Amino acid sequence: MGHDQFDLASQKKRDLDPQEMLRVIFDYAAKIANARILDNVLMLMADMGREMIVSDRCTVWLLDSSRNELWSKVAHGLNEIRIPSNAGLVGYAVTHDQAVFIHDAYSNEEYKPYLLNGALRTDQQTGYRTKALMVIPFRNSQGEIMGAYQAINKLTPTEQFLIKIWNI
Repeated sequence: MGHDQFDLASQKKRDLDPQEMLRVIFDYAAKIANARILDNVLMLMADMGREMIVSDRCTVWLLDSSRNELWSKVAHGLNEIRIPSNAGLVGYAVTHDQAVFIHDAYSNEEYKPYLLNGALRTDQQTGYRTKALMVIPFRNSQGEIMGAYQAINKLTPTEQFLIKIWNI
């Protein structure tokens, strides 16, 4: 069985406590401050997010307004991705300026059209199995949405990204 198909239950971890969370933030802050290439900064941000929230994969999406696309060179397990800015769950989150938390991508009805056009289609193409998803839009210093952070498959016993932790 390939890495993308193994049972996520076999690698359960626990959420970080506040002291561990601060350690991760400060460790990555120093690395990010020294990075001079955008691809490296984005990869460090994705790695930091994956470690902080204990997920299998994370993607940092950036909005290219001139091309009306969301793109990322930073997707754990994938190469560069470009999608229409309103496509999939990340497109929904950015277009509606709304954080989205989904416990089970295959049984969720509320966002089904976006999942079918995004994560579930990618699962069919790659053999990966998406369960939990979290997408949070982020802004630049002028308050404009500049992209979104996406995490896939929480690796703790709850297997869910909890909204109350994020205070959203």
